[in-house]
Amino acid sequence: MDAEAYELSLEPRFGTTLFALAGTQRLQMTLPVTETAVALPGGLFARATPASDLTLYRNESVPLATAPPSPAPQNLKRLPDWYVSLTKVPVPSDPRLLAVMESLRKGSPSPSAIVARLMKWFKTQDFVYSTHLPDVPATDVADFLYRVKSGYCEQYAAAFASVLRMVSLPTRVVLGFRGGEFNEFDDKLTVRNSDAHAWVEYWDQDSTQWLSVDPVLAVDRSADKELMRNGWVRRLRHLWEAASSRWTLFRVYTGAQVEVWSHQSSAGLAKQRNVLTLGFAAVLLFIFFFVFITKARRDWRARRSNFLARIYAGLFLANDPETLYCYYCEYLAKYGLARISTEGPLTYLTRCVRAWPEAEAALVHFTDSYLSLRYGTEQLDGSQLRDSLKVVKKAIRHAPSSSAKRS
Repeated sequence: MDAEAYELSLEPRFGTTLFALAGTQRLQMTLPVTETAVALPGGLFARATPASDLTLYRNESVPLATAPPSPAPQNLKRLPDWYVSLTKVPVPSDPRLLAVMESLRKGSPSPSAIVARLMKWFKTQDFVYSTHLPDVPATDVADFLYRVKSGYCEQYAAAFASVLRMVSLPTRVVLGFRGGEFNEFDDKLTVRNSDAHAWVEYWDQDSTQWLSVDPVLAVDRSADKELMRNGWVRRLRHLWEAASSRWTLFRVYTGAQVEVWSHQSSAGLAKQRNVLTLGFAAVLLFIFFFVFITKARRDWRARRSNFLARIYAGLFLANDPETLYCYYCEYLAKYGLARISTEGPLTYLTRCVRAWPEAEAALVHFTDSYLSLRYGTEQLDGSQLRDSLKVVKKAIRHAPSSSAKRS
């Protein structure tokens, strides 16, 4: 079967441990760039030094069987040490548990059949999953199974493994993570501390490999008060986690690049840092420009006479006749002749000509051009109206009556 490649990003909470799927054949460190992965016995991996920041690495895994440290004990006169250690457990004295052990051994079943029988028995015992410890803790396996009947994954895994060891089946408890939550915003599976789990692996003599079994699947979890987020709260959490993950990766990658650049010349490093500085400055400038345009657009729509709205119109609405006429009226209002809200362009023109007879030609030309663009059938160039407005402003500024009104 072909190996499946995937990438993991690990928060700095687990020291040197590097998590991977079972059957991992190859693990390559991506971040930190100077770190290497060390293969440990049993298919485990670790980094050389404890993590202080995000660790990023790539894995290649196939569903391989975990080989035992020595041959299977069948037909051997002396059992291997590893086999004995994984079947070593005190012999119970509770007759109820002894009866369960007898039912598991009945008929010399295979290891898988023994596990299936024990799982079936677990389902009939009304066990309850709970993270709250009882007032009187269990004294042994039998006390937990028959009196307490309540616990979390590690307790059920330990009890399940102990019973299997009592019938001489090599068993071990595995600690890791189960499940996770898919984030639709960045297409990643997020595994949190709350996904920590414990299960059991037993040695299957028939297939000569370690097989997994989860006793919690046979336990009633209705009393588990774990918070399950859904709806918009869940999506909001996913969005925040995706944004936080992108920022963390950007920050760590940037730090890694600076670490690599440290081996370059000081001039080259300064140049690269300048590029980063310019990039951040460009981002900040874009944010400022976006906020500026948004506010200016809102001010223009409200027909407010302010500085931002005028700049917005000058940049983006330069040839719009309605906009130019609004600023024409605002400009004349500065000189004491504001347009009445019920006053049409021609009536307003008549009052303007009486106030500034020296600018009559410019005022008439602007109004005629505006009416032609605004209500006429001909498609005229709006830039002509803009030029006409400049002529009006110049004529009004130099008109003697304007100086008197401004003073």
